[in-house]
Amino acid sequence: MKLAHMMSHDQMLDWLADIGLAQYHDIFIDGLVDGNMLNELSYDDLSILQVNIPFHQVSLKRAIQAWRMCLYHKEYLKVLPDVKGAQQVLRWPASKVSDWLKSIELGNYCSQLEGTGLHGALMVLEVTFNDDSLAQLVGIPSNKGLLRQHLMLSFMDIIGPVCAQGKLDARKTKHFHHLEPVWRPKMPSRKKSRRKEPITLLSGDTPLCPLSDQSTEHSSTD
Repeated sequence: MKLAHMMSHDQMLDWLADIGLAQYHDIFIDGLVDGNMLNELSYDDLSILQVNIPFHQVSLKRAIQAWRMCLYHKEYLKVLPDVKGAQQVLRWPASKVSDWLKSIELGNYCSQLEGTGLHGALMVLEVTFNDDSLAQLVGIPSNKGLLRQHLMLSFMDIIGPVCAQGKLDARKTKHFHHLEPVWRPKMPSRKKSRRKEPITLLSGDTPLCPLSDQSTEHSSTD
């Protein structure tokens, strides 16, 4: 896309931190990933970039989708629209998700989110991400019924009725399984990369976020 080039390499690195995946900073530097490359990432590319955790792959996919929906605006995560519901949550960086948890008296769980890749677009656009996903991510066990209910009601309220209904409908479909973070992120050292040559990313293969992907999640932001 013509507008994708507007996100420079340095801006892409800031974007990576904003969506909660700063631990991939060095490998994305080695790959010289910029807006154009980000827009065309394939699953083979993710393997080369060592983004092998499925939850992180979905996080990247939905962040790219939101970026496109915001017309490739390089600062879309820093300028929140004056609206409530999914349209605003869509633009939440990872730090805003933590702020929201604090606002609903769950600030003591914020430390669990470091390096997870949780951002607003993942919460809104990924139909398999629901309150169960969020509870597992922040570490609220299933036996904490009142806390779980509080989180569920707060989550459904913040994403708005249309998006919330879409997630409820998805639960009723056959073989549905919520997006499950069955891992704990290991934060790599921040040592400067010793790689002297840039990584050559693959072309083709299955794209992470196809340009033609206009899945039903889009309608959930109406």
